[in-house]
Amino acid sequence: RTPVSGLTEFNGLAWSPRGDEVLYCGGPTSRQQALRAVSLAGRGRVLLPGNCYVHDVSSTGRILLEKGDERTGFLCLPRGESREREMSWLDGSFVTDISPDGQLVLFGEFGEGRGPKGGTFLRRSDGAPAVRLGDGEPQSLSADGKSVLTRQSGPAPRLVLLPTGAGPPKPIPVPGVEPVGGGLLPGGKGFLVSVLR
Repeated sequence: RTPVSGLTEFNGLAWSPRGDEVLYCGGPTSRQQALRAVSLAGRGRVLLPGNCYVHDVSSTGRILLEKGDERTGFLCLPRGESREREMSWLDGSFVTDISPDGQLVLFGEFGEGRGPKGGTFLRRSDGAPAVRLGDGEPQSLSADGKSVLTRQSGPAPRLVLLPTGAGPPKPIPVPGVEPVGGGLLPGGKGFLVSVLR
């Protein structure tokens, strides 16, 4: 068993020709991926930077490698317009909610732009710049568009209500459970909590 410190993602795995190293593609974040080798003693080195997938290594040391890059995002087609508009913000945008009138889009980021604490973003469908409301993974937008529910990770994950305008964040206590997600109910009268059992 060989520890590989700082590794959060990896793609592919192969032995070196001499059997003294394991080759893999991975890194601490999605933007720090590289073809790496680690010895059986745990000493690592970078062979080639970039997002890749190692398929195999020949007995002569030739590496069968797949190299690529990925980015996710979203488009919108506002009412009355004929062309879609690019709405993505950083390198891994994903939508979690849209206001009933289609004017506001709540989204997060899961690429390098996410940061260690995540991020909850709001953007108008007219193409105005996105606004970062705070930390956490976005869950739900209130019907009036004045607040969003987010889940903040940590030793004690919690749900927090973030205002879309001025005002402080408001933690929502959920005694006895560890929330993995949630959603605001229509009318602003309550919310749902998702938990693991």
